[in-house]
Amino acid sequence: MGPTTECVCGSSMFVALAQFDLETRLPSWYITDGMCLDCLSMVRLPTPVDENVWSTYAPLPEDLKEQPEIVDVVLDLTCPMCGSDEYTVVSYSSDGTPLHAECEFVSCAGQAEWYPVTDKPPF
Repeated sequence: MGPTTECVCGSSMFVALAQFDLETRLPSWYITDGMCLDCLSMVRLPTPVDENVWSTYAPLPEDLKEQPEIVDVVLDLTCPMCGSDEYTVVSYSSDGTPLHAECEFVSCAGQAEWYPVTDKPPF
């Protein structure tokens, strides 16, 4: 994002890498890759050359933030053998997606395994 003087979260405080002049004690140069101090978003810091660019460039927050796609998921936890969901154990992937379900009831143990997500397979 940028070059900008304000992050999409509204903060105007940034973390920047700079070198200071020993005589003037002012920054003598800085790297234009910065980070918002509040939300940690990566930003492009402004320079005097960018004045005409960033003063007229006003991106919308929804253009800059990636919006997650919301998908409705229906889980069927009823064992196809015994018809109960009391002993159902669901296995999840590392990202929290349910992979499969298994019934641990005495009469079903090791025999009843199914995919609990009914609107799409997990693979």
